[in-house]
Amino acid sequence: MPKLLCSALVRANKERVPDLVVRGGLEQNLERLESTGRPVGLRGFAEVGVRLKLFDRNQGNIQAAQADLERSRAEVKRIELVLRERAASFVENYRTAKSMVDRYRTEILPRAQRAYALLYRRYGLLQASYPQVLLSERVLFKAETEYIQNLETSWINAIALQGFLLTDGLEAPARPTDVDRPVREVNVPSGMDTAIQGR
Repeated sequence: MPKLLCSALVRANKERVPDLVVRGGLEQNLERLESTGRPVGLRGFAEVGVRLKLFDRNQGNIQAAQADLERSRAEVKRIELVLRERAASFVENYRTAKSMVDRYRTEILPRAQRAYALLYRRYGLLQASYPQVLLSERVLFKAETEYIQNLETSWINAIALQGFLLTDGLEAPARPTDVDRPVREVNVPSGMDTAIQGR
């Protein structure tokens, strides 16, 4: 888009030089002469002209082309900022989920597994009650479920970031004249949307 507008600016600058207008040809004149009463007949003509732009140096078109170029540059910057703003929440969600996944993998799950194994062994030796074993098993299952949910969240956000937040690739692109139209919202499917926001 900026290349097209740059060429429009170059063209507007070149149009300051006036065009040379040359016209010529033959025509049949059927108008009757007063002296003879016969038609004038075939006659040729030639014209050469130049429109001198004394006060108009095509400033209006040059300024319009410059304004279009600046507007397109500002639109590119605006879209960049919008995408950066959208990406910030995905990055934050990814980092949070990734740190939680690492914490569950290295600390919480091993502790819950050791606690369950210890209580299960103690139950086998009749040193612990069955409700304690069930409670320990429930804590382990809950930790595993939360680990999987955080893992899912981290992967959803990682995939969205790897795809540069692009969705809806089958839709028709906007026309070049629609630069002022706002960028569409990211269309994350509702299941992913709640998974991202629910963490």
